[in-house]
Amino acid sequence: MIKKRLVSPLIFLFVFSLYIHSADKVSDIDDIIYSEDYSDLFKASLKNQFVLGPNFNKYDYVFTYSCGGGAICGNIFSSSEHALIDFPTEFLIDSQEGDFNIDYSIDVNEICFTGKSAYDSTFYDYDCYKFSSGKLIKITGNQ
Repeated sequence: MIKKRLVSPLIFLFVFSLYIHSADKVSDIDDIIYSEDYSDLFKASLKNQFVLGPNFNKYDYVFTYSCGGGAICGNIFSSSEHALIDFPTEFLIDSQEGDFNIDYSIDVNEICFTGKSAYDSTFYDYDCYKFSSGKLIKITGNQ
């Protein structure tokens, strides 16, 4: 009988603590979420990834969103610098040269892109960048 009475309050406390934790995390990006400088799609994509947790470079967040005209845009939110870093270009979702693809991991500070730029004829053929000091630095063959 006593166990039954404790289960419901314990479940409530657990769920409530998860809600509070996710609300605290989102408050870290409130200045972006409530800014008029960004589209609703951009803000929703950032917020969704932020609630899920870091997915790049141990503490940072990679997220993508549609930017119209068959293009996909993306950014990295740097937790340490509280800054947004743009991908090297906006990419076509698909093209004759190949579909857009991005490769990254929570454990490393390297991100690689494959796809055609939405701006010009540049094709990124698994071009890799190192994320350092709030910048994407292209990795050349000698590095």
